[in-house]
Amino acid sequence: MKHNMILLLLLGLLFIESCSQAPDNQEKCYEYVLNSSKWDDVKGDAQIKNEHLELNSVGPQDGCEIQSKTTFLHSCELEIKVKSDQWAVDTSMGLEIWSDHHYAIVITHGNLGIINQSISGEVSDQEHYEPIVGWESLKKTENVFVLKWLPGRVELYVNGILNCQYTGPKVPDIPLEIRLNSSNDLTDSVIVDYVVMRASSSAEIFRDDFDYKIEIPCS
Repeated sequence: MKHNMILLLLLGLLFIESCSQAPDNQEKCYEYVLNSSKWDDVKGDAQIKNEHLELNSVGPQDGCEIQSKTTFLHSCELEIKVKSDQWAVDTSMGLEIWSDHHYAIVITHGNLGIINQSISGEVSDQEHYEPIVGWESLKKTENVFVLKWLPGRVELYVNGILNCQYTGPKVPDIPLEIRLNSSNDLTDSVIVDYVVMRASSSAEIFRDDFDYKIEIPCS
């Protein structure tokens, strides 16, 4: 009898140990979300779907906008792969910041936009729009845009080819954020595949493929 009890006790201990060492085969569920360590979700309805960023306006006055938490200075280049349904007037992709001035280097309504403008509306306000060559065809498809920002100069490459450029005093010379902004036009939906920032050495200093996910309860 005593031997049987000892045997049962040993078997029980072995069973408990085997259970504790068993692999976790439970189903895990995930949801793709905007990486809050890289971006501020400023307004609108920014969603990650199929490892793409979608910027959709939720109201006629809202628009949709995210901004990078990191700022960047010239001698760098920003690469964005993006498609917009409409490329409405207020939709813009690029580098931007608002303070006492509005500084920007952006792709907007068919132009390379260079803005160095006082918000107070002083006479010294400056902005320049360089038309993007072949825009009527380009805006209908997904494209890879590269904004090469140098001191006093900006070059825009579209799908690997230099498209247009600007040299002059309007080029901002302060750190800017990456800003991805969809118009408040409810018909415009912007889909961004990835964003990469490179230093002058071509080394990546920022990247988001919009593949960040968190574990969620399975339904």
